[in-house]
Amino acid sequence: MIAVTTRWAGSPAAVDRLGRLLEGGIRRFAVHGQLREDDFARVRAFLPREAFAAVELFAPLPRTLPVGAPSPFRLGSLHPEDRRDALVRGKRSIEEGDAAGIPLVILPPGSIEKPSTGEVLPLLAKKTPDRVWEALWSARAASAERQMDSYRTTLSALLDHADRYGIGLAMVLGGHPAELPAIDEAARCLEEFRGAPLFLWADLLSDSRRKRSGGKGAERLRGDLRPHLRGLTVRGSDGEREHLLPSAGEVDWTEWKDLCEPAAPAKTAVEPFERLWTLDVAPDVADEDLFRARKALEEYLHGSEKTYEPFSFRRGP
Repeated sequence: MIAVTTRWAGSPAAVDRLGRLLEGGIRRFAVHGQLREDDFARVRAFLPREAFAAVELFAPLPRTLPVGAPSPFRLGSLHPEDRRDALVRGKRSIEEGDAAGIPLVILPPGSIEKPSTGEVLPLLAKKTPDRVWEALWSARAASAERQMDSYRTTLSALLDHADRYGIGLAMVLGGHPAELPAIDEAARCLEEFRGAPLFLWADLLSDSRRKRSGGKGAERLRGDLRPHLRGLTVRGSDGEREHLLPSAGEVDWTEWKDLCEPAAPAKTAVEPFERLWTLDVAPDVADEDLFRARKALEEYLHGSEKTYEPFSFRRGP
C-alpha cells in the first residue's frame, strides 16, 4: 500500500493540492507531525474518511504554535514536565485519530540528551572517521538506558489508551546516536509489550544514516523483526535539505527489495497487515514529480526482479 503525507499540502494546508493527488489516483494519506489543528480540521473535512491511513503522534499540533515551528513534544525525556506533556498530547493525538477513523499512530523517535542532535547531524554531512562514531555510540549508552525507561513508561500508557480505541502504534526506529529507540531497544519494547498492538516503522533515510554512523542491528529488520515492520517512510535528502524526492540519493534501494511483499503476518493483537510505504516530500516538489515518484515506488514494490535503479527518473515528458 502506498500513501503520501499531508506535508506536501503545505502550511497552512492547501487542500486543493490534495485534491490533485486524489484526481491522479493517490487515495491514501498519512498526517505528518507538524500539521496544526486548524489545518487538520480543513484536511479532515476535505478528504474522505477512508483516505486516512496513519497519523504521527502529537499531531495535530496546537493552533497556538507558530506556523512551521517544530513540535515541542518528545518521547523519552528525563524531565517530568516533558513526560507529562508528551503523554497528554499523545493521548489527544490517539483520540483525534480515532475520530477521523485513522487505524495507526506513528511514534516519532525520541532525542538523546548526550550526544545531542546538534552534535551528531553536522557529522553526517561529512566524512567522519569510524572511531568518532564509535565514541558517540559509547557515550550514548550512558544516557540511553534512563531515557528508554522514560520512553517505555510513556509507551505503556499510550498503548493502554490506544487499545481502548482499537488503534495500533508503530515505533519509528532511531537513525543515529542522538535518537531512540535503537533497533535492539525497540526489539525489547516489542518483547515487553508482547500481545499489544505495537509495531515498528522504518524511515529509509534514517536507516541509511544509521548505517553510515556505525549503528548496529539493521539485519534484524530483514530477520526476526521483519514481521513487526508495519510501514516505511520514503524520502530523499541532498545532505542539507530533507523531504526531497527519493531520487535525491542517500538510500540504498537494493537493501529493501526483500520487504516488498504486501502482507506481513505478525503474531500480534491485530490482524495481518499490509505494509504502508509512505512518500514524505516537501511542498516545493512539483505534483508531476510526485506522481512519477509514486509510479516508480509502485513499480519497485510490484515489478519483476529486473535490475534497475528506482527513482532514477528525470523531470520531463
